[in-house]
Amino acid sequence: MTRRVAHILLSLLLPGIAAVASDYYPAQLNGLSGAELKSALTSVIAPHRRAPYDDAAYGIIEQCDRTPDGLILSLFDPEPIAQAAMVLHHVVPTEWIGDYYPYRYDLSYDLHLLLPSTQEASAAIGEAPLGTVTYATFANGATRVGSSYMFGIETLAWEPADNCKGDIARLMMYAATCYPDYPWQSLALNQIVGGNYPTFNKPSIELLLQWARLDPVDERERLRNEAIYAQQGNRNPYVDYPDVMEHVWGDKSSEPFNGVDVPTPPDTPDPEQPDDSPLRATYRITDAVVNLHSPFVPDDASWSIDGNPVAASSIAPAELGIGRHRLEFSNRFTTGSITIEIVP
Repeated sequence: MTRRVAHILLSLLLPGIAAVASDYYPAQLNGLSGAELKSALTSVIAPHRRAPYDDAAYGIIEQCDRTPDGLILSLFDPEPIAQAAMVLHHVVPTEWIGDYYPYRYDLSYDLHLLLPSTQEASAAIGEAPLGTVTYATFANGATRVGSSYMFGIETLAWEPADNCKGDIARLMMYAATCYPDYPWQSLALNQIVGGNYPTFNKPSIELLLQWARLDPVDERERLRNEAIYAQQGNRNPYVDYPDVMEHVWGDKSSEPFNGVDVPTPPDTPDPEQPDDSPLRATYRITDAVVNLHSPFVPDDASWSIDGNPVAASSIAPAELGIGRHRLEFSNRFTTGSITIEIVP
């Protein structure tokens, strides 16, 4: 890929991703905090579809966690692992939620909460809650399992590496927001008190906030969030808006959250003037046209959309339909592709 084409992809595709996230979250989240904000987030992320368990989970891993040499990145292991040694690890142990329908069915199949691991690390963690491990009975360089103190009582806990602490904390926040009414049991009770708010006990809130602040959101988290959204239809708001945790549980829990961008209504187009704006990442289905030109693409380039050649210099979004579409361009000297999103 040439640097020129890479610049086109970054300048067009990444703004499109931001637009998807912005369109997903309603502006009504703005102005809320604490319990009200958490309840509103639940209403956004709880409705989602169940993707085929194995195919979808392994597809996400293939897309987001595979290294160029064919190994798999794991948050629970110090080095990339061979696919033959990989298992799916449940970030929220199934022992925590019991067999009550539809609890095990829903949370156990949630793609956000299924990550690659070795059998050794996954088995060592078992159903242990998160904590600061003071004496480890298992340590592999990325995962520590052993004794921790909660409420002054020694108990079993596990602790991820520093560069993975934020990933795990944000997944636990997602689980507590998406599934607040579960009948939590077993060792979950060392971490979760249940109910809509605050759901976690106070020491766990402090621990999760500390870990999430220590280890900010990274590109791999964002990539997984996008891939899972495409499969499952919901997102992790603590990845999209890292500061929202502060407005739910943290230092800003009494301050209103105002992170969702409210789009400015578009100007009414002048029917006498054709829309000749450059190609962009996101269009409404009601927009007049998608113009096939960009300051980064040669004027003499030929175009195709979803594999079909396009002779005209523009096409109506309604002809393409809602969803993502792959635009390819080429001339004698360069080739490239751009993904656009048609939204309602």
